[in-house]
Amino acid sequence: MMLSSAAEANRFIFIDGQSPWTAALTDGHIQPVDTAEWYDYMNHWSTYPQTGHTYSQPNLYVYPGNPCSQDANDPTGPGLVMAWASSPCPVFPCFYDAAWKYNYFIDPDMSNSIITVTVFPPLPITLVSLGLKDVNGNIRGWYWNVPVTLPSGVADTVSIDTSIVAANAATPVADGFTNNPGFDISQVVDILFSEDFNGTYYDYNTIPPQPGTTVKGPWNAWQDVTVTPEPNQTTEPNKWSQPAVEIDPGRFYGWDEKSLDSNQPLLADDWKCTDKRPITDVHWWGSFLNWTYTSLPAQAPVAFHLGIWTDVPASPNDTNSFSHPGKMVWEYICTNYQVNFVGYDKDPRQIAGVPPIVQDSCFKFNCTIPQSLWFYQKPDPNTYSRVYWLSIAAIYSTTGQNPQYPWGWKTRPHFFKDAAVRIKSVNAPWPPVLNSNWVSGNKVQYPKGTPWDLAFELTTNSSIIPPPVDYNGDGIVDFQDFAIFAEHWLEICCPPFVD
Repeated sequence: MMLSSAAEANRFIFIDGQSPWTAALTDGHIQPVDTAEWYDYMNHWSTYPQTGHTYSQPNLYVYPGNPCSQDANDPTGPGLVMAWASSPCPVFPCFYDAAWKYNYFIDPDMSNSIITVTVFPPLPITLVSLGLKDVNGNIRGWYWNVPVTLPSGVADTVSIDTSIVAANAATPVADGFTNNPGFDISQVVDILFSEDFNGTYYDYNTIPPQPGTTVKGPWNAWQDVTVTPEPNQTTEPNKWSQPAVEIDPGRFYGWDEKSLDSNQPLLADDWKCTDKRPITDVHWWGSFLNWTYTSLPAQAPVAFHLGIWTDVPASPNDTNSFSHPGKMVWEYICTNYQVNFVGYDKDPRQIAGVPPIVQDSCFKFNCTIPQSLWFYQKPDPNTYSRVYWLSIAAIYSTTGQNPQYPWGWKTRPHFFKDAAVRIKSVNAPWPPVLNSNWVSGNKVQYPKGTPWDLAFELTTNSSIIPPPVDYNGDGIVDFQDFAIFAEHWLEICCPPFVD
């Protein structure tokens, strides 16, 4: 298995929820920007409207959010509140600015990264900016106008692709961009977050109070700050694709269903074969339950068991039935898998009033299958397609091992046919192997009645022509047919001449 280096992982951040915000503020990663640093930041903007601006070093505090609030200016989710300039504007018009920063304490390489932050700017915020400062104090930055580009009173996510040096590195596209020619993306020390407040509209009777208080004064809220790697794109032609769902770059919507070879249940999901090209590679997303680091746990799987099963459709006469795997017709134990950190989970199962769910780190796994073991399908000649099921289970070094952070397969919103399933028993001793048959299991649902699927892709080397014949007549072309082909190749390739 292979994973990105530990040094590269130093750049990654995931601050999501009250506890992570509190920890980052307490340990000093989050700091208010002081006056001298802010004016240096402003000096990097040749067209920035600085005239008449006054900087106020802000007060920073963590707000837990108010999910039941009916007030549009009261953030429903947890985050960091930046409050500043608590005295009225002395002369109109006037502008009060404030900023905070995430200090790495080191200078990681931020090349090919995706930075996201959700910002909640109430009126009369007029401008939001994000900047990167390198070890030499040089700046690269972007700003957005409020409420034209970013709406007021709405939690809106912005992202930066650091591989692009332009305004369109930002989503939404930034209204302004600056880049010091000496800026070094490989040695970033701070991420800067700044806002402008237009004092012309500063009226104690109309300005919304700072969240959780009755204090009137300029403020804004920040939520869900992440730095994640750019996604790796699958280059092989797809046989089937239902990838993890990104709600924002590096944030994947779903949770992880434990699937281990050593004990029940085993997770599986259905897919459709529409041509005869073989499956040569399998890609899937998963995590380790309650694991938030960018490297693998010490107890990592030594291999993954991949299985393909036939399909048993739901009975049209039984409303309680559901489609599920039938018989395992192919398997491969992948010991040479590759894995890369790709971001973090956004688990939808959080319940108000209970401790927050840990948002696991998310990894993408890849397995290249030896050519002799490629899976060949024989689509139904009547429909030109056939439904199969894929199962994936982590194998640990010790039989029956119960790791502290067990592997789980990433769920995703429903994509195809029936829900993914948990296989709980088969017609043979556990774990399931080739020719095992489904006995019992249940669907993956949340909440009850809402189906969920699993995140994976099946790809192919399309230059390979599959064997044309199902030699043993089992309805599938696989390695068993290769064995028959090898044993009788003279008869198959060079049949006796017949007059």
